Amino acid sequence: MKYQSFFLPLFAAVIIPTVTVQCETGTELREEYYKAIDDSDVADSFYEKMEKVTDAASPREIGYKGLASLVQSKHSYNPINKMRYFSEGRDLLDSAITKDPNNVELRFFRFTVQDNAPFFLSYGSDKESDRAVFIAFVSDSIRAATEPDLAKRIQEYLKENG
Repeated sequence: MKYQSFFLPLFAAVIIPTVTVQCETGTELREEYYKAIDDSDVADSFYEKMEKVTDAASPREIGYKGLASLVQSKHSYNPINKMRYFSEGRDLLDSAITKDPNNVELRFFRFTVQDNAPFFLSYGSDKESDRAVFIAFVSDSIRAATEPDLAKRIQEYLKENG
């Protein structure tokens, strides 16, 4: 009987593993996301990888899971699947940002999605607040130096899209 209390948590840890996306920095995951935007094969593998992320994961991982769904929406030809992926991705990304509203990376990516989403999807209400967050980030050279890849991508997006 006394061994039962020892083995139960051990058993649960083996049977119910938590899934996290292992990266040294955000750069690898970010790079994979960017490649997935233009390549449907990469988008499929990115989606499969991110599908393993659980609700217990970090807001960043949940946000990337949402981005993977949004990219699937872009590459889907079936209108029903397109809307399903879009809704799933939007909800996951918004949920992640609600949990971590100061995450510049997720706020920037939500801005880019909203900036490029068709008007009939009515997904654009956070653009101004998100823009203020990432503009403050790139304007602060000390903060931007902590994530040079992200700062560079934000600056490139702003140059290309006004």
